[in-house]
Amino acid sequence: MASGTKSIARPYAKALYEIALSSDSLADWNLALKELLFIAQDADVLNLLANPAVTKEQKHDFFSSVAKEACASFVSIADDHLSNFIKLLIVNNRISSLPMICEIYEMLMNQHNDQANITIATAEAISEQDIKAISALLEKKYDKSINIENLVDNEIIGGARVITNQSVIDGSLKNKLNKLTLWLRK
Repeated sequence: MASGTKSIARPYAKALYEIALSSDSLADWNLALKELLFIAQDADVLNLLANPAVTKEQKHDFFSSVAKEACASFVSIADDHLSNFIKLLIVNNRISSLPMICEIYEMLMNQHNDQANITIATAEAISEQDIKAISALLEKKYDKSINIENLVDNEIIGGARVITNQSVIDGSLKNKLNKLTLWLRK
């Protein structure tokens, strides 16, 4: 995402992180953010939010009622905090920043919990045994808990692309062939 979007989303994610940390509800807020993102990506909700005939108050009331129902099981989240967060997003036209807010919040939560999320994109699925072995090696190397998601990408011929919040290591055969092609054209 563009750095402008990141700089817009960061204060929201950080403020929410501080509230969640102080109320010992980091995990619940993480799940609630994912619910909000799911709601915000619904076509009918997007149409309602984009409709200039609907007031911001009506948008807030609708979004809050749907979110309150979706997040009812997260008892550690105060209804007023959830409602105020949604109101801020709607009043400031920041619903579109929810994906980046979620990403930054999860990164802050993972840092607090000494965890890291890593996506490994490969041509074929990695076995559960191999994922556990890779995770154990990385946990030992970085001294933190590692959560690995395997993404099967048909464009990868061989090798893998490792994606973290901070970097992408492209060890795919396709990337190596592209680099070789560029080098040969020089």
